[in-house]
Amino acid sequence: MELYLIRHPRVTIDADICYGQSDVELADTFLTEICNVRFCVPQEFNVIIASPLQRCSTMAQFFTASKIIHDVRLLEINFGAWELKRWNDIPAEQLNAWAEDVEHFRIPEGETVYELLQRVVRCIVRIKAMRNVKTVGVFTHAGVIRCWLAHVAHLPLHEALQLQIDYASVSKIVVRDDQMHIEYMNKQGGDMHGL
Repeated sequence: MELYLIRHPRVTIDADICYGQSDVELADTFLTEICNVRFCVPQEFNVIIASPLQRCSTMAQFFTASKIIHDVRLLEINFGAWELKRWNDIPAEQLNAWAEDVEHFRIPEGETVYELLQRVVRCIVRIKAMRNVKTVGVFTHAGVIRCWLAHVAHLPLHEALQLQIDYASVSKIVVRDDQMHIEYMNKQGGDMHGL
């Protein structure tokens, strides 16, 4: 089985705003970004699974499959009280506490990165249980992809969170004999960045 983890295109929100699970719209460049993704993935997927947020589900509609499965486990981290705030407006003591224990700090009214990882692992188990499926397109968010890569590569979460996952990039995971390995990550329209 080949899994293609695809981050959504750019969104219509300033880069300094924390938007996590907020349902923000895609930027005007999204069609160009989707065309670039087509160079990095098969012509069609057997299965498409997407975060229900419009920035992922809209993109997924441009790729061929019998249907799109929306899975809430593929949502970005829940930033709770931080959602739609500028990073500079979030209390420094909260950001510092998060930096000191990035895995287990509970974002006010949100979740921990460890809880995000557990959601992702449950989704991985579901996908690995699919039989006779050759290609799966997973349309999701940077935090989810980082957790997925951490799980596959046995990376500590604080290291995985430093991985660069660009908008409209593709990371490929291959599953053989119930084992997963990373074939490439953060590929964009012909460019490839190593782990």
